Amino acid sequence: MPTFTGLPLRLRDLLPGARYVPADADPTVGAVRLRAASVEPGDLYVHTDEFDFAGIELAAERGAAAVVTEHPVRGLAAPQAVVSDARAALAAVQQNTTRASSPLRVMRVGGASGGQRSATLLAAIYAAACRPVGLRTESLEDDGEQCVRRAPRSLRGPEAWMRRCRLGGVGAVIDQAIPVVEAVTAEPAQLACVTTLRCDGLDAAGRRVWPSPHSHRESVLAALGPITAATQLVINADDPDACRLAADHRGPVLTYGESGGADLLVAALEQHSGGQSLLFCFGPESACVQLPTPGRAARRDAAAALAAALASGTPLMQAATGLEAAPPTPLTMEPLVCGQRFSAWLDTAVRPGDLADALEAAGSVAPRVLAAVRLSASLGVAREQLAVASRMADRVLVHGPAIARLPEEAYPENTTPVDDRLAALAVVLGLADDGEAVVIAGCVDAEIQSDGRQADRATAADLLRRRLRHDDRAAA
Repeated sequence: MPTFTGLPLRLRDLLPGARYVPADADPTVGAVRLRAASVEPGDLYVHTDEFDFAGIELAAERGAAAVVTEHPVRGLAAPQAVVSDARAALAAVQQNTTRASSPLRVMRVGGASGGQRSATLLAAIYAAACRPVGLRTESLEDDGEQCVRRAPRSLRGPEAWMRRCRLGGVGAVIDQAIPVVEAVTAEPAQLACVTTLRCDGLDAAGRRVWPSPHSHRESVLAALGPITAATQLVINADDPDACRLAADHRGPVLTYGESGGADLLVAALEQHSGGQSLLFCFGPESACVQLPTPGRAARRDAAAALAAALASGTPLMQAATGLEAAPPTPLTMEPLVCGQRFSAWLDTAVRPGDLADALEAAGSVAPRVLAAVRLSASLGVAREQLAVASRMADRVLVHGPAIARLPEEAYPENTTPVDDRLAALAVVLGLADDGEAVVIAGCVDAEIQSDGRQADRATAADLLRRRLRHDDRAAA
């Protein structure tokens, strides 16, 4: 029997219907053997002889990782997978290992920001076209059959996820390229999509973890994996650093953006509190798409997903239909609706660049913007946040540990420091008038925050309900 290719495979994935002895056994196997005398440590032995059980004991003595049998043997050293038909189980193992060793089309999406939303939108395009696809982002892993949450900023590698995708019959996977401080070069991808290389040396929490923008950019590129002449490169034409990367690439390149020379051209037809209408042009074809989120960053990420789908062979109209049907990304300009007559959004933005994107989106649909901002613990980053927020918002409420260390003159005229997060949310939602926009930045994707309080989503909704009850009583 041939050995499995790649990493050892989980037997429970190969034979999900078997009964295991002991019950908590979860072996991984590296080859299939029908002759006990040829078993090597880590192999799977399939016992098909109904009359001679000596082979089972010999296979266990030789270090078999597991034994597949119709009749369990008491006291055996190796785990046993008990099945009703050993030959049928052998056929199932052969079929599943063939699927598990088949090549996957790997599409990697990433950049300094926007990678998670672009990867999720690309997966939605595949799902709308009824094409099975696996998705891995910093918050979830979907193998085509089951979607599970990942721990924030988990460094667990993609090998086990890709193995489950192969076993599930998935032919393509979308992997968000997540830059880490100690960058490890990922395996090559057939398609690499770059959202932006505008790097600032900060992680998503606003901590300065890279010594320079250059080292941050190198980490982003390392997360994308080796870019060879065989790699289909999808590039943001509005990003100068990404364009320089494309200029050095010897393989196929597809560009997207609002610049006139982009292969996929995107233009905003209309923006409003409920989102924006976009026109995509690709050669002689065009398509109109309604997005639930306004702003430049939303256009960029949607165009990245659409361009990656086009580079994978999806027709423009089919890709546009899937993009329009995609659900909004949680806490990425997530609308907060509770009967109020002003717009309100929740966003995870802490880094100055992400904060600018969120405030730009709100300012594109409202004449006046109010913001609640969580300041970084770093004084330098906090000053950058204050500069961005005071320039792009009309009224800013800030909080965080940096407040106690910043002098009074560091706060611009339209910025007010408050004691805690609850006070910032209460004031900014209480001051908003009809037609204005509120951005609650620095949200955390958790039901309970580290200080034990409920998440911003629930807190803001509760504050809005209280305001509405107060307004109703005043009107009565």
